[in-house]
Amino acid sequence: MKKIIVLTLFLLVIFSTGCANTDKEGKEKPDIYSRSIMVEGDVYTSTEKSILIVPFEDIIKDVTSQVDRTKLPKKEGEVNFSVKDGKYAKIDESSERDEKNYVAVLIDSEWIKFIKMDN
Repeated sequence: MKKIIVLTLFLLVIFSTGCANTDKEGKEKPDIYSRSIMVEGDVYTSTEKSILIVPFEDIIKDVTSQVDRTKLPKKEGEVNFSVKDGKYAKIDESSERDEKNYVAVLIDSEWIKFIKMDN
């Protein structure tokens, strides 16, 4: 009898975890991606860390469009998060401490560092 109860509990746990990625109506929940931007054919994701530098004005560009957080950007300057009057700049640095190439995105008057996403 004890084996049957243990087996039943085990099966309940297995079945309930198999349904964890569904909503109340049984539809699968979409994946939510980190804040990302497409720059020069590469996707960069947010580190959520602000940077102290302000990019030179001649390298600052405007965010071109926005897609849903369930998608990754596919076009140049496209982001997958809401940003009003979005600006970004690709930063090329030669430092051993930081990533050499990253993107700075202006979010709520603060420059946030985005690093290249691993494929």
